Amino acid sequence: MYERIIKNNIMYLNSSITKNFLSKRQIEASDEEIEVITTLLKNNWQKLYNRDYQDTFKILKEKVSPKTYNAILTLYLDSVNKYL
Repeated sequence: MYERIIKNNIMYLNSSITKNFLSKRQIEASDEEIEVITTLLKNNWQKLYNRDYQDTFKILKEKVSPKTYNAILTLYLDSVNKYL
């Protein structure tokens, strides 16, 4: 069910949505980090949905601060455990 919803709506994801989502979870990220996160989500959502996250998070780790990386990883793992 979630997969179909994501597939049908991922094209609408933009930096503003990502920024608002993270802000509501008290995760601060620079505009550049927001762009990276949004792009990775749009390009790798199927892998992330299927819990194949190592490659995507390896890229993320190289492009964002350690604080942002750790916050996103924690958020992802918590969400996977809760929803998938």
